[in-house]
Amino acid sequence: VGSLEAFLKQGLESLVDLWQMQRVLSNKFDPATNRSFLEAYTMGRGKALGGASSSSSSSSTQQQQQLLAAADQPYALTLTLWNAICATLGGRLSTAFYKSISLKNALVGHYPELARSLRAFVHLLQKETSHTSGVPSALPNYKSAASQLLRCVESYQNAFQQTSLNRMVEAVNILFSPNSRSLPTSSDMKRSIRCFFAEISTCTAAESGGDLVPACIANVAKAVRLMRERADALMATGAEVKKVSGHCTAQQQRNIALCCRIQEVYTTLGLLAHKLDDQGARDTLSNTLESLKEVSSEAVAPIFRSMLEMLEESIVHIQEENFTKRGGSESGDTVSIYLSDLLMKISHCRAEYLSKFKTESSNRSIANEMVNSLITKLAGRVLEVYVEFARKIRPEDGPGRTCLANDMKQIEGAIGKALCPLESIGKPYEEFKAFREGLPLASP
Repeated sequence: VGSLEAFLKQGLESLVDLWQMQRVLSNKFDPATNRSFLEAYTMGRGKALGGASSSSSSSSTQQQQQLLAAADQPYALTLTLWNAICATLGGRLSTAFYKSISLKNALVGHYPELARSLRAFVHLLQKETSHTSGVPSALPNYKSAASQLLRCVESYQNAFQQTSLNRMVEAVNILFSPNSRSLPTSSDMKRSIRCFFAEISTCTAAESGGDLVPACIANVAKAVRLMRERADALMATGAEVKKVSGHCTAQQQRNIALCCRIQEVYTTLGLLAHKLDDQGARDTLSNTLESLKEVSSEAVAPIFRSMLEMLEESIVHIQEENFTKRGGSESGDTVSIYLSDLLMKISHCRAEYLSKFKTESSNRSIANEMVNSLITKLAGRVLEVYVEFARKIRPEDGPGRTCLANDMKQIEGAIGKALCPLESIGKPYEEFKAFREGLPLASP
């Protein structure tokens, strides 16, 4: 590493010195030919090379043509030295990659710092040779120069990225062992997430341009896809996951826990995705996280479908209700069998199932976003079904309409308490409320 720093330092000094000489040569002209000394030097060097290697290969001929073409360029000398520096660095590091295990491991393990040093080298060269107004800098395109220099250590970058991916895959394997059906704990998930963040942090700390962070995010996406596959395999299936009339079964608790664990990963990495500057990396991670979210939703979808069917079954019995008789009753008994059953089942959904959805994310409101969305859809559908049947049996007398409106108020209160805030339901609640408020005003 010390030799590399010395090499880069010497290379920078040589390039700056040569750039100074190049400036002088480009401003001095031969009175006989009216050519600058720089042009005369490069033309003469090209002809000399052509005469000395008349029997050379086609590649040598191409190099001579490039030298002749560079004769009218203001970067002729510095470009030649720059290419030589890149070739020397690439050759030495390539040899070390295959012949020196210790040096290879050191450079692979610290590749982000290596990449940062090479970019700093190009930045210093640009700073040292671009401050004079009207005078060409040492190189025509510093972005291309940085890319050329980084290609010299491409094998180290590939090895670093593969090692980084291996660490993340290992973290996923620890979470979801192929030989085990046990679910990871919340602390296990946090360790896995910290592993992902550590890899990203290593790259972002050393990154200043380049493609190190996008490549790291692509590896994170691969690890998340593996996590999705493993989580999908751990999902409980069968008739037991659909029964909601009694207590929450072990299979249902398993799927609820799996859903919550996945939500922790989805939430934390989702917040990271929104902060990424690279659009491609942001899209890659976001799309992969949406795929992971699907598994989380699929794990608990049977529970929500069964809860909706159970509540709809109670609502259907509204057709058997005699609201006129209830509205005109003087006994004060205004509670019906259908309403009591519906309110009990709404409370049952919260006590036995919805209360089991617990996450330990630092931002619980976001972590529960998917579950809250499912609950909101459940509540909205219950209100829609109720209004659908209530329209069919709308009482014609005032007491009956008032009785139905009172039932709807109780349902609103139960849903707001056991399921979700009524305002979050949106249009279904607005229609439900409008129907309820219009009942006492309806003409017989």
